[in-house]
Amino acid sequence: MRYRPGMSSHRATLVLATLVAALGATLVLPSCPSSVGEGEGEGEGEGEGEGEGEGEGEGEGEGEGEGEGEGEGEGECAVDACAGVSPAGAVAFTAPGGSAPSVSVGGGAAITVGATTRSQVEAALGGAGTDDGTPFRKRYCAAGVTIQYVDADRSFDSEAGAATDLVARVLTLPGANATSAQGNVGTPFSASGGSSHSALDGQVVFFDDRGLEVLVDGAGEVVGLVAFKPQSSDRWGLALDLATNTGSVGGLVVESADFGDATAALGGDWDADGIVADVIGSIDVKVRIYASLGLRLVGACPVIGGCDGLSAEESIEIVSITVSPPFLGKDGTLGIGSSKAELEAVLGAGDPPDSNGVVVYGNPGGSNPALGVLYVEDDDCTERAATFLMNYTNDL
Repeated sequence: MRYRPGMSSHRATLVLATLVAALGATLVLPSCPSSVGEGEGEGEGEGEGEGEGEGEGEGEGEGEGEGEGEGEGEGECAVDACAGVSPAGAVAFTAPGGSAPSVSVGGGAAITVGATTRSQVEAALGGAGTDDGTPFRKRYCAAGVTIQYVDADRSFDSEAGAATDLVARVLTLPGANATSAQGNVGTPFSASGGSSHSALDGQVVFFDDRGLEVLVDGAGEVVGLVAFKPQSSDRWGLALDLATNTGSVGGLVVESADFGDATAALGGDWDADGIVADVIGSIDVKVRIYASLGLRLVGACPVIGGCDGLSAEESIEIVSITVSPPFLGKDGTLGIGSSKAELEAVLGAGDPPDSNGVVVYGNPGGSNPALGVLYVEDDDCTERAATFLMNYTNDL
């Protein structure tokens, strides 16, 4: 990801395309009890938990933790995991509305969001793909796509991923020959409808009811496509509050809102909703993943009774929220993709990166919910926010 002064708008939005593709599954979770480091480790795992810490972290030069060692030491800050591999065959996106979108590679079997399993993808694409920092995000370089999976059986119990995991998002890789009724990569964007959000020098257009996202550069050219679970409305730009003591998304304040509030604010079109057993002693943890929005919610189940049914679960308090692409909401001018310098001009200096590579702002373990930020480095070694973790602690 190269973002340099004087860069053309086309190249700048390619940065956006790469960032969204690379970080679309950023699902790092903080540690218990305010979140679920191990718990989510069981669900979308330490896999998802380390997706940005170790995955993108190493991919971008070990992030903040070892950025200077790997990044400056070797002279590279960003590494293309698909370097030397050119996508072969057409990638056709079908998003008719009224049903889940699908993607076909080279005229092969349809890969349908929310329905196609990991094993069916591997059969269609001829292999297991390459971990993109986590087993729940795989790059299929020759096919020209990255696929994000979720463990959707309500029991988050596999760190390594399972054959039954379901497709949550399909993202094009640079160089893919991708087409859709709403726009083709490499051609001017002209489709009507959709909700547009500014990003860098370009825009991201969401066709929420179709489950299709179009990345457009400053010159008006399509640079990427993403398929996701259709949503009932545009929620990608909801208000974001990064204050360390009142972190919130769309009015959902950590340690105040519950999952019923989340359903009202974010809708019922989540990609996975389930339980991680025995995270804190014998306490279970509830996790809900809106992969389409880039949001993950965590709550601790009651000691007595646990999480025993959807109606009871709706009243569980949300103790942590993780924010990652494609969410584009802002706190003023700050959001995903903001530089560390921009954030610290408002938040003040953070602590040194912890063992997860997370920089903490606020009062971890104290009375105020802390804000954790996971940074990745672009090719200029500029650290940019890839994940926000509200009410982050690293006690366990």
